[in-house]
Amino acid sequence: MCRTCFIVILEFLKEKNLKKNEILICAYNLEEMVEIAKLLKFETKFIDINANSGVIDFNLIKNNISEKTSAILFTNMFNRYEDLIELKNFCKNQDILLIEDLAIYFGNFSLVENKKIYAGSIADVSILSFGIMKNVSAIYGGAMLTSNLEIYNFASNLEKNYKNFPKYLYVKKFFLFIILKIFLSKLIYNFFFFYVIKIAKLKEIKKLLNIIYPAFAFKVKSDIPIEYFSKIPNLSIKIINNIIKDNDFETDKEKRKINNLYYSKLLKNNLNVKIINIIDPDFQNFLDYPILIKNKKELVNYLMIKGLETRYHFYSNCEKNYNLNDCKNSELFEKELICLPSHSDISKDKIEYYCREINKFYEG
Repeated sequence: MCRTCFIVILEFLKEKNLKKNEILICAYNLEEMVEIAKLLKFETKFIDINANSGVIDFNLIKNNISEKTSAILFTNMFNRYEDLIELKNFCKNQDILLIEDLAIYFGNFSLVENKKIYAGSIADVSILSFGIMKNVSAIYGGAMLTSNLEIYNFASNLEKNYKNFPKYLYVKKFFLFIILKIFLSKLIYNFFFFYVIKIAKLKEIKKLLNIIYPAFAFKVKSDIPIEYFSKIPNLSIKIINNIIKDNDFETDKEKRKINNLYYSKLLKNNLNVKIINIIDPDFQNFLDYPILIKNKKELVNYLMIKGLETRYHFYSNCEKNYNLNDCKNSELFEKELICLPSHSDISKDKIEYYCREINKFYEG
């Protein structure tokens, strides 16, 4: 899993230098990733994001590094190629390992002197996720990318002792994957599944919402789950290879990029909507189109009534799980950010419908 890769990197850092046991992590993040560093006894410093760009604040990084800082986990979400290059040069000068979280940026690239520079190839080491809701979905699975031979050898030796992935977990998630595929098919989604989601949201049925949005069901753990120390299943490897080799993957990315830019064009004049400025559409190619909005709950419910689903939870302000209250921008993003569908199957008319109803809501 992606989390397994993160564990491997942190174990490598512990073995290399026990005194450097501090890691800097963006506070606006996936709670499970942050928890791993805590469970491995790393001192975690939460760094807030920039309120305008949504990217981890570089000035706060510079103010928070110390002699104990071992690594920075950089989560790809709203950033540009230039952001990563700036941070890479800084980390190199400070002898700090830069880890690039590529879970939702896989395949994104920037064109530099007519050459594609891919996200995931910039940091010292990168971690990938092929979970059930990713653009390359293999039910379970993750990968680590590095050109550091020391890290590579350490990871290879560690993996030899890992057991096969638990079959009961894989079968359970496999059936969930099949059920989701069926429910998300156009006919069943339009006439059944959307109404299940709608009722769950409007009636605030927590048990159902926890199934639809697993992030809501996060619970602090006392130990790392045993399945995190498992090898990737062979079936997942075959699925990953087939998707990446398929030309449809590149076509889907291109369609998603066009959809993101169209949303941006239609919503840019709405003063109640704050958009993430897309400077490099190939690199900033979002799986869903993110916007920050006022009156989030009311808008989400209004769109639901109009037959329009949104992803209303992206990441969490993770620092509050540790009784801290410094990352105000991360808290703002958790409370105000929603995502609109920009997948390759969505039509231009549907995008216009979303934007028209959002604009109408605020006009009212």
